[in-house]
Amino acid sequence: MDERAMMYSAGTYLVLLSSWVVPCALFEVVDRSGHFEAYRIQPKTKQTDVVRRKAFRMALTNWAWLPFALFFAHPLLQRAFPYEGDVSWWRFFGMVIVSFLVDDICFYCYHRVLHEVPFLYLRFHKPHHVYTAPFAWTSHAVHPVEMLLQSVGAMIGPVFFAMPLKYYWMWLAIRQLQGVLDHTGFDFPWEPLGLIPGVGGTKFHDDHHRYFKANYASCFSFIDYMFGTDIETYRRKRKKLEEEKAASRSR
Repeated sequence: MDERAMMYSAGTYLVLLSSWVVPCALFEVVDRSGHFEAYRIQPKTKQTDVVRRKAFRMALTNWAWLPFALFFAHPLLQRAFPYEGDVSWWRFFGMVIVSFLVDDICFYCYHRVLHEVPFLYLRFHKPHHVYTAPFAWTSHAVHPVEMLLQSVGAMIGPVFFAMPLKYYWMWLAIRQLQGVLDHTGFDFPWEPLGLIPGVGGTKFHDDHHRYFKANYASCFSFIDYMFGTDIETYRRKRKKLEEEKAASRSR
């Protein structure tokens, strides 16, 4: 393998790994410090050391097979992303927004299918939902098939724009950070994603882990509101169903 091919395979892997490990390690310190309990969304009792070790092992499994996948994929990466090139920061910002939107539409579709088809849920998605109270390491504690599905949506926008390699790497780092923030378990008032209109933030995805049947999007909460799968609609439906059951029992 020549030097350029190494950049596409090993370089991409290092970008993905470092942009995941660094924020995860930071939130591990936050989690264990005990100084931010007021912002914790769910009780820490659900995050025992056994559970945390299991999540770490699942994530390590994915990081173990990923370099081999990137090794075989480097010809496609070289074709899709120019090694050299430059774009303005405004244009890159637009690319990131569109890529996030395309990625989240894909995420919503396959994520909802994984929930609504029992066989697919049990085989591929349930391992991630063992963690009803997420923490940073659980962002990659998924079945390898789900990891592949996630990568498809994350690739569509960058491929369409033919991002130069360094910008593709920046996109990957931003996407990794968003995935970690989804799973931190803390609802900080200064969280950047939660301040953007139409973006769910950490609590949005945390509620998905807590209730399972709502909030299927990863980033843009308006997608769930459009399709009636947001947590408020879910609660109304569940309350109505409970009232109907109570009424039928009283007859």
